[in-house]
Amino acid sequence: ALADTGRVRGLLESAGLTEISIAEQSDGLTMGRDPEDVVSFMSSDEMGRRLFEGKSPELVKAATDAALEA
Repeated sequence: ALADTGRVRGLLESAGLTEISIAEQSDGLTMGRDPEDVVSFMSSDEMGRRLFEGKSPELVKAATDAALEA
């Protein structure tokens, strides 16, 4: 969704911003050296914590194990 510059510009303009400059960003986002690192990073991140909030530890482990096997 954030790759659509028209959509991003529209969102920013609807928030009252007027001097908007959008530049392409092509750098990658490294979240870990391997899948295990990525799962560890995501599990410790605010987004990951919210994703797993209220879920049983068994369910979280099953989900992360499935992601690692994929």
